[in-house]
Amino acid sequence: MLNPLHLIKTKCHGAVCLCFMAQFLAALDALIIVPLSADIVLDAGVPAARAGYLTTAYSLAAAAAGLILNVSQDKRREKRRILLYLAGISVATLSLSLVNHFGLMLVMRMVAGFFGGGLTLVNLNYVLMLSTDQNKKQQTATVLSAFPLALAVGVPGLLFVAADHWRSGFVCLGLMLAGLLMCVWRGLPSSSATEKARKQRKECGKEREETLVTQAPPLNDGLLWLSVGVIFAAILSTFMVSTQYPVMLQVNFGVSEHLLSGCYILSGACSFLTVQLYGRVSAANFPAHRVIWLLSVLMMVATWAGFYASGPQIAASGFVIFVVVSASRTLILMTEVISTLPLRERMKMMGLQNLLQHLAVGIGGALGSLLIVTLAGQRLDFTGMLQVGLPFMLCSPLLWQLRSRMLCRSEEAVNRKEAS
Repeated sequence: MLNPLHLIKTKCHGAVCLCFMAQFLAALDALIIVPLSADIVLDAGVPAARAGYLTTAYSLAAAAAGLILNVSQDKRREKRRILLYLAGISVATLSLSLVNHFGLMLVMRMVAGFFGGGLTLVNLNYVLMLSTDQNKKQQTATVLSAFPLALAVGVPGLLFVAADHWRSGFVCLGLMLAGLLMCVWRGLPSSSATEKARKQRKECGKEREETLVTQAPPLNDGLLWLSVGVIFAAILSTFMVSTQYPVMLQVNFGVSEHLLSGCYILSGACSFLTVQLYGRVSAANFPAHRVIWLLSVLMMVATWAGFYASGPQIAASGFVIFVVVSASRTLILMTEVISTLPLRERMKMMGLQNLLQHLAVGIGGALGSLLIVTLAGQRLDFTGMLQVGLPFMLCSPLLWQLRSRMLCRSEEAVNRKEAS
């Protein structure tokens, strides 16, 4: 005899797998433009210096999607939006392979960025709606770990497909997105097992939101902005160093592109495994604040060891460790923040997530470049960047400690009101 509970769990597991694939392909669409941008602009007959515009167009559109779009707690509505965004990004990606004018290419990347940003936002919200309190952290970590996996596996695989011509890579990616669209249409549940359960979830969501509004709205707003600060500081401190680390390896140590590619593949795979492992362990065994402090200290050690290394092998090893611990720290922070925030704050936070990421990446890269000094023989001095970047890596764990204390006080205040 079939167990209905087993069928529900199997269906939810399949839905999470589909959401993971959507996140993976959206991340791949954003990442693949970087190594292929030089070929694209040369094929379009414009100077190679304009290659960065393709990445900027995507990033700005994805950030705008995070500001404009809102998530909801209606599963049927969110499924329709996932289908819409998958259709939009697949059409835009396929269209890029068909156009020759650089202006149209920028338009296609902006369209892909808007739909890709909306897809990652709604997709994560859908996974959270499927999750229970017991597996919410695990499900969130699973979906967020799609980004390092796309970097480690997806980008090299798509570059192999695009070896003859860059258009082949985008045709392949567009077809994969279209195929996933059909799978999501058939396999993603759009309603709960019963209408009663659906109504109960809606009523529960309304009661929780009303409780949050009536109890301590100023404290909740402060908690939201502290969460914003934690993620922003983590991404900013990471990209202040990560954008300059490969430059240092190639300019100061003469590391080859093949070795650098191997470093990215290894670090991306290790980051994926680390986040997956963290999502499955008990919080009692590995408290979040200890993990975040440990990763922050390892980031500082890997940065110092790499930039002051005596040889290219040690510097490349430091780069791999830095990418693994920094990516793991950022994804773990995002997992903890998103999965532990109350309903109202979580919905706001997911809307700000894309904007935070792209803004922090831009500011971090610019700060890192401004603090570098060029020496004789075209060698680079990174002392100024390290003097700012190393202490700044401690901002995230310090803000996390402050956030944890604020969250404890909020829970104590709620308990006192319930007791009275």
